[in-house]
Amino acid sequence: MAGPVGTVGAREPRLSDVLGGLRIVVAQLRLYPKASAQVAKVGVIAFPPMLAYVENKRKLTIGSSPEGLLINGVRFPANDVAAIAIEGSVLALLREASVKSFTLHAGISQDELTGFLHSLAVKFWEY
Repeated sequence: MAGPVGTVGAREPRLSDVLGGLRIVVAQLRLYPKASAQVAKVGVIAFPPMLAYVENKRKLTIGSSPEGLLINGVRFPANDVAAIAIEGSVLALLREASVKSFTLHAGISQDELTGFLHSLAVKFWEY
């Protein structure tokens, strides 16, 4: 597991861990308030790889294209059952939120990321 964000020499998180964490957090945000203990509990596992990836790469752009999921402009390698499931869930999230892509930049805090993912996860126009 990667060290804390900003640790020099920390192993870069696997993209499957980053997107899997995204999927898990969004699922919890659809069920519970963003400040709930359930979201915080999942966040302890899911957020460190996401934040470390963004810090290491300086940005993370997730987008959809006719060919499938794009990560920083490169086609996500959906070459096994788990990767195909992750790709499908992230593409569904983008489609349901009516978003083609979004970019997270280095320096984003966990609170900012939680708020942003909450906006994607729920239909804020229905509140």
